[in-house]
Amino acid sequence: MCELCVATQNFDPQRHGPLGTLVRPDPDPDPVPEPLPTGTFEALSNYLTAGFWADYDETPRSFAANPGNASDYVITVNLTELTFEGQRLARWALDTWELMADVQFIETESGGDIVVDDDESGAFVQYQVSEDTGGNILVANVNVDVNWIAAYGATLDSYAFTAYVHEFGHALGLGHLGNYNLNTGSATFANDSRQLSVMSYIQQDQSASTDASFAFPAAPMLVDVAAIQSIYGASGATSGDTTWGQGGAMSRHFATLYAGVDDGDDSTEEADPITFTLFEASGGGTDTIDLRPSTTNDRLNLNGGSFSDIGGLIGNLTIADGSEFENATMGSGRDTVIGNGLDNVLRGQDGGDYLSGGSGEDRLLGGAGRDRLFGGAMNDRLLGHKGRDRLDSGEGDDVMIGGAGADAFFFGFGHDSDKIKDFTLGKDELLFSAIDFEDMSAQELVDSFGRVDSKGVVLDFGDSEVLGADYNDRLTLIGVFDLDALVDDISFI
Repeated sequence: MCELCVATQNFDPQRHGPLGTLVRPDPDPDPVPEPLPTGTFEALSNYLTAGFWADYDETPRSFAANPGNASDYVITVNLTELTFEGQRLARWALDTWELMADVQFIETESGGDIVVDDDESGAFVQYQVSEDTGGNILVANVNVDVNWIAAYGATLDSYAFTAYVHEFGHALGLGHLGNYNLNTGSATFANDSRQLSVMSYIQQDQSASTDASFAFPAAPMLVDVAAIQSIYGASGATSGDTTWGQGGAMSRHFATLYAGVDDGDDSTEEADPITFTLFEASGGGTDTIDLRPSTTNDRLNLNGGSFSDIGGLIGNLTIADGSEFENATMGSGRDTVIGNGLDNVLRGQDGGDYLSGGSGEDRLLGGAGRDRLFGGAMNDRLLGHKGRDRLDSGEGDDVMIGGAGADAFFFGFGHDSDKIKDFTLGKDELLFSAIDFEDMSAQELVDSFGRVDSKGVVLDFGDSEVLGADYNDRLTLIGVFDLDALVDDISFI
Protein backbone atom coordinates (compact mmCIF):
# COMPACT_ATOMS: atom_id res chain seq x y z
CA MET A 1 0.00 0.00 0.00
CA CYS A 2 1.23 3.48 -0.85
CA GLU A 3 -0.19 6.33 1.19
CA LEU A 4 0.24 10.06 0.68
CA CYS A 5 -0.74 11.76 3.93
CA VAL A 6 -1.10 15.31 5.17
CA ALA A 7 2.22 15.15 6.95
CA THR A 8 4.09 14.85 3.68
CA GLN A 9 3.40 18.51 3.04
CA ASN A 10 6.12 19.18 5.59
CA PHE A 11 8.40 16.28 4.72
CA ASP A 12 11.99 17.20 5.60
CA PRO A 13 14.66 14.96 4.05
CA GLN A 14 17.27 16.14 6.54
CA ARG A 15 15.16 15.21 9.60
CA HIS A 16 16.24 18.09 11.87
CA GLY A 17 15.68 17.73 15.58
CA PRO A 18 13.28 19.96 17.57
CA LEU A 19 14.16 23.63 17.51
CA GLY A 20 15.70 24.96 20.72
CA THR A 21 16.98 21.54 21.89
CA LEU A 22 20.54 21.56 23.26
CA VAL A 23 22.32 18.37 22.18
CA ARG A 24 25.62 17.32 23.79
CA PRO A 25 28.38 16.41 21.33
CA ASP A 26 28.45 12.70 20.53
CA PRO A 27 31.83 11.28 21.62
CA ASP A 28 31.53 8.65 18.90
CA PRO A 29 29.76 10.40 16.03
CA ASP A 30 28.52 8.57 12.98
CA PRO A 31 30.40 9.17 9.75
CA VAL A 32 29.20 12.20 7.79
CA PRO A 33 26.84 10.87 5.13
CA GLU A 34 27.80 11.20 1.52
CA PRO A 35 25.98 14.04 -0.28
CA LEU A 36 23.05 12.94 -2.36
CA PRO A 37 23.65 12.63 -6.11
CA THR A 38 21.94 14.98 -8.53
CA GLY A 39 19.71 12.79 -10.62
CA THR A 40 19.91 13.03 -14.38
CA PHE A 41 16.65 13.35 -16.26
CA GLU A 42 16.87 9.68 -17.25
CA ALA A 43 17.77 8.50 -13.74
CA LEU A 44 14.84 10.37 -12.19
CA SER A 45 12.41 8.99 -14.75
CA ASN A 46 13.71 5.43 -14.29
CA TYR A 47 13.40 5.74 -10.53
CA LEU A 48 9.69 6.55 -10.84
CA THR A 49 9.02 3.51 -13.02
CA ALA A 50 11.42 0.96 -11.53
CA GLY A 51 13.85 2.22 -8.88
CA PHE A 52 11.24 3.03 -6.27
CA TRP A 53 9.66 -0.39 -6.55
CA ALA A 54 13.06 -2.09 -6.37
CA ASP A 55 13.88 -0.21 -3.15
CA TYR A 56 10.74 -1.72 -1.61
CA ASP A 57 11.34 -5.19 -3.12
CA GLU A 58 8.29 -4.73 -5.29
CA THR A 59 7.71 -5.44 -8.97
CA PRO A 60 7.37 -2.51 -11.41
CA ARG A 61 3.75 -2.33 -12.51
CA SER A 62 1.40 -0.84 -15.09
CA PHE A 63 -1.68 -1.47 -17.19
CA ALA A 64 0.52 -1.62 -20.31
CA ALA A 65 0.72 -5.03 -21.95
CA ASN A 66 3.98 -3.97 -23.62
CA PRO A 67 5.53 -1.03 -21.72
CA GLY A 68 7.05 1.55 -24.02
CA ASN A 69 4.68 0.92 -26.93
CA ALA A 70 1.98 3.48 -27.68
CA SER A 71 -1.33 1.74 -28.33
CA ASP A 72 -4.05 4.00 -26.89
CA TYR A 73 -4.57 2.07 -23.66
CA VAL A 74 -8.20 2.10 -22.51
CA ILE A 75 -8.48 2.07 -18.72
CA THR A 76 -11.85 1.93 -17.00
CA VAL A 77 -12.38 4.09 -13.90
CA ASN A 78 -15.11 3.78 -11.29
CA LEU A 79 -15.92 7.06 -9.49
CA THR A 80 -19.37 6.15 -8.20
CA GLU A 81 -18.40 6.15 -4.51
CA LEU A 82 -17.16 9.75 -4.60
CA THR A 83 -19.09 12.90 -3.79
CA PHE A 84 -19.87 15.32 -6.61
CA GLU A 85 -16.86 17.44 -5.68
CA GLY A 86 -14.63 14.38 -5.45
CA GLN A 87 -15.75 13.19 -8.88
CA ARG A 88 -14.98 16.59 -10.35
CA LEU A 89 -11.46 16.63 -8.89
CA ALA A 90 -10.87 13.08 -10.05
CA ARG A 91 -11.97 13.85 -13.62
CA TRP A 92 -9.78 16.94 -13.76
CA ALA A 93 -6.82 14.89 -12.54
CA LEU A 94 -7.44 12.10 -15.05
CA ASP A 95 -7.62 14.70 -17.83
CA THR A 96 -4.10 15.87 -17.00
CA TRP A 97 -2.69 12.35 -17.37
CA GLU A 98 -4.54 11.87 -20.68
CA LEU A 99 -2.85 15.03 -22.01
CA MET A 100 0.57 13.48 -21.34
CA ALA A 101 0.29 9.73 -22.05
CA ASP A 102 -1.37 7.54 -24.66
CA VAL A 103 -4.14 6.43 -22.30
CA GLN A 104 -7.89 6.84 -22.45
CA PHE A 105 -9.99 6.73 -19.28
CA ILE A 106 -13.54 5.46 -19.61
CA GLU A 107 -15.91 5.74 -16.65
CA THR A 108 -17.81 2.67 -15.52
CA GLU A 109 -20.42 2.15 -12.79
CA SER A 110 -19.42 -1.44 -12.04
CA GLY A 111 -15.98 -2.84 -11.38
CA GLY A 112 -13.21 -0.98 -13.17
CA ASP A 113 -9.45 -1.06 -13.63
CA ILE A 114 -9.14 1.89 -11.25
CA VAL A 115 -11.70 2.04 -8.43
CA VAL A 116 -11.79 5.29 -6.45
CA ASP A 117 -13.20 5.77 -2.95
CA ASP A 118 -13.03 8.39 -0.20
CA ASP A 119 -14.18 6.66 2.97
CA GLU A 120 -10.80 5.88 4.54
CA SER A 121 -8.31 8.20 6.19
CA GLY A 122 -5.48 9.59 4.07
CA ALA A 123 -4.67 9.09 0.43
CA PHE A 124 -3.26 5.84 -0.92
CA VAL A 125 -3.41 3.14 -3.60
CA GLN A 126 -3.74 -0.60 -3.10
CA TYR A 127 -2.97 -2.90 -6.02
CA GLN A 128 -3.83 -6.31 -7.30
CA VAL A 129 -0.82 -7.14 -9.45
CA SER A 130 -0.26 -10.21 -11.60
CA GLU A 131 3.31 -11.34 -10.92
CA ASP A 132 3.10 -13.87 -13.76
CA THR A 133 2.71 -11.16 -16.41
CA GLY A 134 5.57 -8.92 -15.34
CA GLY A 135 3.70 -6.62 -12.98
CA ASN A 136 0.44 -6.16 -14.89
CA ILE A 137 -2.02 -4.24 -12.71
CA LEU A 138 -5.33 -6.06 -12.42
CA VAL A 139 -7.04 -3.47 -10.20
CA ALA A 140 -5.82 -0.27 -8.55
CA ASN A 141 -7.93 0.86 -5.60
CA VAL A 142 -7.46 4.60 -4.97
CA ASN A 143 -8.57 6.40 -1.82
CA VAL A 144 -8.54 10.16 -1.20
CA ASP A 145 -10.10 11.07 2.12
CA VAL A 146 -13.37 12.98 1.68
CA ASN A 147 -12.39 15.14 4.67
CA TRP A 148 -9.48 16.51 2.65
CA ILE A 149 -11.95 18.27 0.40
CA ALA A 150 -13.53 19.96 3.42
CA ALA A 151 -10.10 20.84 4.79
CA TYR A 152 -8.31 21.94 1.62
CA GLY A 153 -11.08 22.75 -0.86
CA ALA A 154 -12.35 21.30 -4.12
CA THR A 155 -10.55 23.61 -6.52
CA LEU A 156 -7.61 23.18 -8.85
CA ASP A 157 -5.31 25.04 -6.43
CA SER A 158 -6.10 22.71 -3.52
CA TYR A 159 -3.94 20.07 -1.88
CA ALA A 160 -6.84 17.67 -2.41
CA PHE A 161 -6.50 18.06 -6.18
CA THR A 162 -2.73 17.50 -6.01
CA ALA A 163 -3.48 14.32 -4.04
CA TYR A 164 -5.73 13.04 -6.84
CA VAL A 165 -3.08 13.74 -9.48
CA HIS A 166 -0.47 12.03 -7.29
CA GLU A 167 -2.55 8.95 -6.52
CA PHE A 168 -3.54 8.44 -10.15
CA GLY A 169 0.18 8.53 -10.91
CA HIS A 170 0.55 5.58 -8.54
CA ALA A 171 -2.47 3.86 -10.08
CA LEU A 172 -0.78 4.03 -13.48
CA GLY A 173 2.43 2.53 -12.13
CA LEU A 174 4.67 5.34 -10.85
CA GLY A 175 6.41 5.28 -7.49
CA HIS A 176 7.73 8.21 -5.49
CA LEU A 177 10.77 10.20 -6.61
CA GLY A 178 12.73 9.06 -3.57
CA ASN A 179 13.03 6.15 -1.16
CA TYR A 180 10.24 7.37 1.09
CA ASN A 181 6.62 6.49 1.82
CA LEU A 182 4.23 7.83 4.45
CA ASN A 183 6.52 9.33 7.12
CA THR A 184 9.47 7.00 6.61
CA GLY A 185 12.47 7.02 4.33
CA SER A 186 14.61 9.78 2.91
CA ALA A 187 15.42 11.53 -0.33
CA THR A 188 17.40 9.67 -2.99
CA PHE A 189 18.37 12.62 -5.21
CA ALA A 190 19.60 16.09 -4.29
CA ASN A 191 17.33 17.69 -6.90
CA ASP A 192 14.16 15.90 -5.80
CA SER A 193 11.23 18.33 -5.55
CA ARG A 194 7.70 18.93 -6.73
CA GLN A 195 9.04 21.18 -9.47
CA LEU A 196 10.13 17.96 -11.20
CA SER A 197 7.47 15.52 -10.06
CA VAL A 198 4.00 15.43 -8.56
CA MET A 199 5.19 12.10 -7.11
CA SER A 200 7.70 13.93 -4.88
CA TYR A 201 7.19 14.56 -1.17
CA ILE A 202 9.51 17.57 -1.16
CA GLN A 203 8.18 21.09 -1.63
CA GLN A 204 10.03 23.34 -4.05
CA ASP A 205 11.13 25.71 -1.28
CA GLN A 206 12.49 22.82 0.81
CA SER A 207 15.03 21.79 -1.84
CA ALA A 208 18.34 23.67 -1.83
CA SER A 209 18.97 22.71 -5.46
CA THR A 210 15.60 23.89 -6.74
CA ASP A 211 15.01 27.47 -7.93
CA ALA A 212 11.24 27.59 -7.79
CA SER A 213 8.42 29.09 -5.77
CA PHE A 214 6.25 26.92 -3.58
CA ALA A 215 3.24 25.79 -5.60
CA PHE A 216 0.84 22.85 -5.67
CA PRO A 217 1.47 20.54 -8.64
CA ALA A 218 -1.74 20.61 -10.68
CA ALA A 219 -0.63 18.12 -13.35
CA PRO A 220 2.10 15.56 -14.02
CA MET A 221 5.42 17.39 -13.94
CA LEU A 222 8.52 17.23 -16.13
CA VAL A 223 9.91 13.88 -14.95
CA ASP A 224 6.43 12.36 -14.55
CA VAL A 225 5.71 13.01 -18.22
CA ALA A 226 8.88 11.25 -19.34
CA ALA A 227 8.23 8.34 -16.98
CA ILE A 228 4.58 7.81 -17.92
CA GLN A 229 5.36 8.08 -21.62
CA SER A 230 8.06 5.43 -21.25
CA ILE A 231 5.28 3.07 -20.14
CA TYR A 232 2.28 4.04 -22.27
CA GLY A 233 3.72 6.20 -25.06
CA ALA A 234 3.09 9.89 -25.72
CA SER A 235 -0.38 11.43 -25.92
CA GLY A 236 -1.74 12.65 -29.22
CA ALA A 237 -4.65 14.45 -27.57
CA THR A 238 -3.58 17.87 -28.85
CA SER A 239 -2.48 16.93 -32.35
CA GLY A 240 -3.24 19.65 -34.89
CA ASP A 241 -3.21 23.40 -34.27
CA THR A 242 -3.57 23.97 -30.51
CA THR A 243 -3.67 27.12 -28.42
CA TRP A 244 -2.70 26.68 -24.78
CA GLY A 245 -4.02 29.23 -22.33
CA GLN A 246 -7.18 30.64 -20.83
CA GLY A 247 -9.93 29.65 -23.26
CA GLY A 248 -7.76 26.97 -24.87
CA ALA A 249 -6.02 23.80 -23.75
CA MET A 250 -5.58 23.66 -19.93
CA SER A 251 -7.79 26.76 -19.70
CA ARG A 252 -8.74 26.01 -16.10
CA HIS A 253 -5.08 25.81 -15.09
CA PHE A 254 -4.19 29.16 -16.61
CA ALA A 255 -7.29 30.85 -15.16
CA THR A 256 -6.38 29.51 -11.71
CA LEU A 257 -2.79 30.69 -12.14
CA TYR A 258 -3.91 34.24 -12.95
CA ALA A 259 -6.38 34.15 -10.05
CA GLY A 260 -3.40 33.73 -7.73
CA VAL A 261 -1.96 37.14 -8.63
CA ASP A 262 -2.46 39.76 -5.93
CA ASP A 263 -4.94 42.29 -7.31
CA GLY A 264 -4.38 44.76 -4.47
CA ASP A 265 -7.94 44.33 -3.22
CA ASP A 266 -7.98 43.15 0.40
CA SER A 267 -11.62 42.08 0.06
CA THR A 268 -10.78 39.35 -2.48
CA GLU A 269 -8.95 36.10 -1.79
CA GLU A 270 -6.35 35.02 -4.32
CA ALA A 271 -5.99 31.42 -5.45
CA ASP A 272 -3.13 29.38 -4.04
CA PRO A 273 -0.08 29.04 -6.31
CA ILE A 274 0.00 26.14 -8.76
CA THR A 275 2.61 24.61 -11.03
CA PHE A 276 2.01 22.47 -14.10
CA THR A 277 3.55 21.11 -17.28
CA LEU A 278 2.62 21.50 -20.94
CA PHE A 279 3.23 18.71 -23.44
CA GLU A 280 2.73 19.18 -27.16
CA ALA A 281 3.58 16.22 -29.36
CA SER A 282 5.94 16.83 -32.26
CA GLY A 283 4.93 16.67 -35.87
CA GLY A 284 1.37 17.96 -35.74
CA GLY A 285 0.06 21.46 -36.32
CA THR A 286 1.12 24.90 -35.17
CA ASP A 287 0.90 25.42 -31.43
CA THR A 288 0.68 28.62 -29.41
CA ILE A 289 1.05 29.50 -25.74
CA ASP A 290 -1.29 32.45 -25.16
CA LEU A 291 -0.61 34.46 -22.00
CA ARG A 292 -2.51 37.62 -22.95
CA PRO A 293 -4.54 37.79 -19.69
CA SER A 294 -1.32 37.93 -17.64
CA THR A 295 -0.46 41.23 -15.94
CA THR A 296 2.82 40.11 -14.36
CA ASN A 297 6.39 40.26 -15.66
CA ASP A 298 6.63 36.78 -17.14
CA ARG A 299 9.54 34.78 -18.53
CA LEU A 300 8.57 32.08 -21.03
CA ASN A 301 11.02 29.54 -22.44
CA LEU A 302 9.64 27.49 -25.33
CA ASN A 303 12.39 24.87 -25.25
CA GLY A 304 11.59 21.35 -24.12
CA GLY A 305 12.77 20.55 -20.61
CA SER A 306 12.72 24.21 -19.57
CA PHE A 307 11.11 26.08 -16.68
CA SER A 308 9.29 29.41 -16.98
CA ASP A 309 8.19 32.08 -14.49
CA ILE A 310 4.50 32.92 -14.95
CA GLY A 311 1.97 34.75 -12.79
CA GLY A 312 4.51 36.20 -10.37
CA LEU A 313 6.00 32.79 -9.50
CA ILE A 314 9.40 31.26 -10.25
CA GLY A 315 9.85 28.04 -12.20
CA ASN A 316 6.16 27.13 -12.12
CA LEU A 317 5.43 26.42 -15.79
CA THR A 318 7.32 23.56 -17.41
CA ILE A 319 7.62 22.58 -21.05
CA ALA A 320 7.89 18.79 -21.26
CA ASP A 321 10.87 17.32 -23.05
CA GLY A 322 10.07 16.58 -26.69
CA SER A 323 7.37 19.25 -26.92
CA GLU A 324 7.15 21.50 -29.97
CA PHE A 325 5.60 24.92 -29.38
CA GLU A 326 5.98 27.34 -32.26
CA ASN A 327 4.33 30.54 -31.05
CA ALA A 328 3.87 32.67 -27.95
CA THR A 329 1.71 35.70 -27.15
CA MET A 330 2.48 37.55 -23.94
CA GLY A 331 0.49 39.81 -21.62
CA SER A 332 0.86 43.38 -20.39
CA GLY A 333 3.97 42.98 -18.23
CA ARG A 334 7.66 43.38 -19.02
CA ASP A 335 8.05 39.91 -20.44
CA THR A 336 10.88 37.73 -21.72
CA VAL A 337 10.41 35.04 -24.34
CA ILE A 338 13.10 32.53 -25.33
CA GLY A 339 12.38 30.82 -28.64
CA ASN A 340 13.46 27.36 -29.75
CA GLY A 341 14.68 25.71 -32.95
CA LEU A 342 11.31 25.95 -34.70
CA ASP A 343 9.98 28.84 -36.79
CA ASN A 344 8.58 30.94 -33.95
CA VAL A 345 6.12 33.81 -33.96
CA LEU A 346 6.66 35.72 -30.72
CA ARG A 347 4.37 38.60 -29.72
CA GLY A 348 5.33 40.79 -26.79
CA GLN A 349 2.09 42.82 -26.63
CA ASP A 350 2.11 45.64 -24.03
CA GLY A 351 5.08 46.33 -21.78
CA GLY A 352 8.80 46.56 -22.47
CA ASP A 353 9.56 43.02 -23.61
CA TYR A 354 12.61 41.00 -24.60
CA LEU A 355 12.02 38.51 -27.44
CA SER A 356 14.71 36.07 -28.58
CA GLY A 357 13.92 33.95 -31.60
CA GLY A 358 16.36 31.05 -31.33
CA SER A 359 17.54 29.07 -34.35
CA GLY A 360 14.45 29.00 -36.57
CA GLU A 361 13.10 31.46 -39.12
CA ASP A 362 11.25 33.67 -36.69
CA ARG A 363 8.88 36.62 -36.58
CA LEU A 364 9.25 38.87 -33.53
CA LEU A 365 6.60 41.49 -32.85
CA GLY A 366 7.32 43.76 -29.91
CA GLY A 367 3.99 45.56 -29.52
CA ALA A 368 3.62 48.61 -27.31
CA GLY A 369 6.41 49.51 -24.93
CA ARG A 370 10.17 49.74 -25.16
CA ASP A 371 11.07 46.32 -26.53
CA ARG A 372 14.30 44.49 -27.29
CA LEU A 373 14.20 42.01 -30.15
CA PHE A 374 16.92 39.50 -30.99
CA GLY A 375 16.42 37.31 -34.05
CA GLY A 376 19.10 34.68 -33.47
CA ALA A 377 20.10 32.38 -36.31
CA MET A 378 18.38 31.92 -39.70
CA ASN A 379 16.33 34.47 -41.66
CA ASP A 380 14.13 36.43 -39.28
CA ARG A 381 11.69 39.34 -39.41
CA LEU A 382 11.68 41.81 -36.51
CA LEU A 383 8.96 44.41 -35.94
CA GLY A 384 9.30 46.73 -32.96
CA HIS A 385 5.88 48.40 -33.41
CA LYS A 386 5.25 51.22 -30.88
CA GLY A 387 7.85 52.55 -28.48
CA ARG A 388 11.59 53.14 -28.53
CA ASP A 389 12.77 49.67 -29.45
CA ARG A 390 16.13 48.01 -29.95
CA LEU A 391 16.41 45.46 -32.76
CA ASP A 392 19.29 43.02 -33.20
CA SER A 393 18.72 40.60 -36.06
CA GLY A 394 21.51 38.13 -35.30
CA GLU A 395 22.70 35.72 -37.97
CA GLY A 396 20.85 35.19 -41.23
CA ASP A 397 19.35 37.43 -43.92
CA ASP A 398 16.91 39.42 -41.82
CA VAL A 399 14.41 42.26 -42.12
CA MET A 400 14.04 44.83 -39.34
CA ILE A 401 11.20 47.31 -38.96
CA GLY A 402 11.30 49.62 -35.96
CA GLY A 403 7.77 50.92 -36.21
CA ALA A 404 6.62 54.07 -34.43
CA GLY A 405 9.12 55.65 -32.06
CA ALA A 406 12.83 56.40 -32.16
CA ASP A 407 14.41 52.97 -32.57
CA ALA A 408 17.95 51.57 -32.40
CA PHE A 409 19.18 48.92 -34.84
CA PHE A 410 22.29 46.85 -34.09
CA PHE A 411 24.39 45.24 -36.81
CA GLY A 412 27.43 43.09 -36.11
CA PHE A 413 29.87 40.99 -38.07
CA GLY A 414 28.37 37.61 -38.87
CA HIS A 415 24.87 39.04 -39.25
CA ASP A 416 24.86 38.34 -43.00
CA SER A 417 22.67 40.42 -45.34
CA ASP A 418 20.10 42.49 -43.43
CA LYS A 419 17.59 45.17 -44.38
CA ILE A 420 16.09 47.99 -42.32
CA LYS A 421 12.83 49.06 -43.96
CA ASP A 422 11.89 52.19 -41.99
CA PHE A 423 15.07 53.91 -40.81
CA THR A 424 14.39 57.62 -40.22
CA LEU A 425 17.36 59.98 -40.39
CA GLY A 426 17.75 62.19 -37.33
CA LYS A 427 15.41 59.99 -35.32
CA ASP A 428 16.57 56.37 -35.35
CA GLU A 429 20.02 55.12 -34.35
CA LEU A 430 22.38 52.65 -36.01
CA LEU A 431 24.57 50.71 -33.55
CA PHE A 432 27.86 48.94 -34.22
CA SER A 433 30.31 47.12 -31.99
CA ALA A 434 33.24 49.27 -30.89
CA ILE A 435 35.29 46.07 -30.68
CA ASP A 436 34.59 45.20 -34.34
CA PHE A 437 35.60 48.63 -35.62
CA GLU A 438 38.30 49.43 -33.06
CA ASP A 439 38.97 53.20 -33.17
CA MET A 440 37.05 53.90 -36.38
CA SER A 441 34.77 56.93 -36.40
CA ALA A 442 31.27 57.04 -37.87
CA GLN A 443 32.52 59.14 -40.78
CA GLU A 444 35.33 56.65 -41.49
CA LEU A 445 32.86 53.76 -41.40
CA VAL A 446 30.56 55.44 -43.93
CA ASP A 447 33.49 56.45 -46.16
CA SER A 448 34.99 52.95 -46.08
CA PHE A 449 31.91 50.78 -46.47
CA GLY A 450 29.00 52.99 -47.57
CA ARG A 451 27.44 53.47 -50.99
CA VAL A 452 24.03 54.33 -52.35
CA ASP A 453 22.09 52.21 -54.83
CA SER A 454 18.53 52.33 -56.15
CA LYS A 455 17.10 50.93 -52.90
CA GLY A 456 18.99 53.13 -50.47
CA VAL A 457 22.18 53.20 -48.44
CA VAL A 458 24.25 50.01 -48.47
CA LEU A 459 26.95 49.37 -45.87
CA ASP A 460 28.91 46.51 -47.41
CA PHE A 461 31.42 44.89 -45.06
CA GLY A 462 32.17 41.93 -47.31
CA ASP A 463 35.58 43.31 -48.24
CA SER A 464 36.62 43.81 -44.62
CA GLU A 465 37.17 40.22 -43.59
CA VAL A 466 40.44 41.33 -42.05
CA LEU A 467 38.33 43.00 -39.33
CA GLY A 468 36.38 39.80 -38.76
CA ALA A 469 33.40 40.33 -41.06
CA ASP A 470 31.94 37.55 -43.21
CA TYR A 471 32.03 37.87 -46.98
CA ASN A 472 28.27 38.50 -47.12
CA ASP A 473 27.90 40.94 -44.22
CA ARG A 474 25.82 43.74 -45.67
CA LEU A 475 23.25 46.18 -44.26
CA THR A 476 20.77 48.00 -46.50
CA LEU A 477 18.71 50.96 -45.28
CA ILE A 478 15.70 50.94 -47.58
CA GLY A 479 14.63 54.44 -48.65
CA VAL A 480 17.61 56.23 -47.08
CA PHE A 481 19.81 58.00 -49.67
CA ASP A 482 21.86 60.55 -47.69
CA LEU A 483 25.15 59.01 -46.55
CA ASP A 484 26.42 62.22 -44.98
CA ALA A 485 23.32 62.63 -42.82
CA LEU A 486 23.59 59.00 -41.71
CA VAL A 487 26.90 59.72 -40.00
CA ASP A 488 25.14 61.59 -37.20
CA ASP A 489 22.92 58.57 -36.47
CA ILE A 490 25.75 56.04 -35.99
CA SER A 491 26.98 55.04 -32.54
CA PHE A 492 29.50 52.49 -31.30
CA ILE A 493 28.77 50.40 -28.22
